[in-house]
This record gives sequence, structure tokens and C-alpha cells, in this order.
Amino acid sequence: MRLFIVARTVSHPTPQNASIVRLLLSPVMWPSAVVLSRWLISNSSVLSKANRILEIGAGCGLVGLLAARMTKKQRALTTLDGSASTNDDSPPCEVILSDFNHTVLENLERNIALNEVENLCRTAGLDFYQQPGTTQIGWKDMEGHSQSPVDVILAADMICQPSDALYAANTIYDALKPGGRAYVVCADAAHRFGVDHFERECSRVGLQLKSCSVGDHYPSLVQGDDMHKTAGFIDGMNLTMFFIEKPNQ
Repeated sequence: MRLFIVARTVSHPTPQNASIVRLLLSPVMWPSAVVLSRWLISNSSVLSKANRILEIGAGCGLVGLLAARMTKKQRALTTLDGSASTNDDSPPCEVILSDFNHTVLENLERNIALNEVENLCRTAGLDFYQQPGTTQIGWKDMEGHSQSPVDVILAADMICQPSDALYAANTIYDALKPGGRAYVVCADAAHRFGVDHFERECSRVGLQLKSCSVGDHYPSLVQGDDMHKTAGFIDGMNLTMFFIEKPNQ
């Protein structure tokens, strides 16, 4: 996979600079994006029946681009082995890489082209703070256009302050179809302010959530020298994986 990554401006969020970190750091490669990507490779079945996949707070797009390439490969293999009917009228798969930062979105367009997934992948402006957390009909992009709900949401390190937890939960609720699932990885509250509020905010909007420590349950995902090349990773950093489902109504 090939990616352009915009240089980071602030390396360590603090309570004092958390409000600007959301603007300045979204294009970098976070540890959680690497961990979620590694998890997807070993759990490809979570994408196999998804027709619409949304990465929120995509940054450089590692997770969403991987999902697009995996989906492209899965569907090509299905066609080759003859298990797909020639009369199959199921909708084509779409992977949406979203962010609120226009520079990030421009870089995502470049990364989509680099990875040759333009036929099933696109970008969309999405600001958590514009989503009410009360709808069953989808989410709104930054131009005010309604977007259909999705089957799967992917997100990594999208929370930098307590209010992000509230609006990230709103976004996941609005953007998921009933029965849809979200897979989220975040560093703990010692490194990402507001993550400790996320479970409560998901419960508030009616999402079902389970979580686990990545280090305890998936230790291989945080091993290797590559982790030290990500932004802000330190040995002993605790990462949490959240498994979220929007109940059927």
C-alpha cells in the first residue's frame, strides 16, 4: 500500500492544546490505525457482506484504503470461483473515507488514486459536530447533503477531547444502519483526552458496545518496529478496541 502522509505539527496532545490537535494532526499515521489495519487483515469476514463502509476521521486513509483493497480482492475471488451469480443485482460496494479537514480530504484523493481503488472508494467531508445522534436515515456531509447509512464504520484515534467522544458517538449512531457495526481503536485517556467518556456516550445514544485491551487480547497487533514509526507511540501505550453495534429497531 502506498500513502502520502502530511507532516505532523503537534506531537503530544495536552489539555491545553487538545482543541487545535483535532485540526493539525488528522493527517498523520496514528498507532491505532496500524493496529486496526492489522486486525482487519485477520478478520476480513467483517467486511465480506458490507456494501457500504465508512472510515471516520480517516487521516491518511490507511484503514479505509486497506478495507477497499481487501473488498476489491474478495469480490474478484468470488467472481473467479463462480460463486457470484451473473444475475446478482446486489449493490456495488462503496468505501467512503471521511474527514472534516479539507487538506486531509485532498490528500485522501491522492491516496485513493495511488492505490487504484477509485472504482469503489471516494472521499466525503464529515464533521462529527454536525451530527445530532438521533436519526435512522443516515448522516450529513459538510455540504449539508444527506448520505445513506452504512453497514460498517471503521475509526482509529478520532478522539482528542471529551466533546469528541460525544459527537463521535452521535456520528456512529446516525451513520450506521440498524444492525450495522463499528470497529474502533483508540489510545487510552492518558494519551487521548476524552476516550474515557466514549463508552458512556455510545450508551447514551443507544449503541451497544463491548471493549477490550489490545495488549491483553491481541498482543501481536502492537508488536514490531513499525509501531515506533507511528505518531506518538511509546512502549507500554495502552490501546483499546471497541466493538459497537446499532440495534435493529
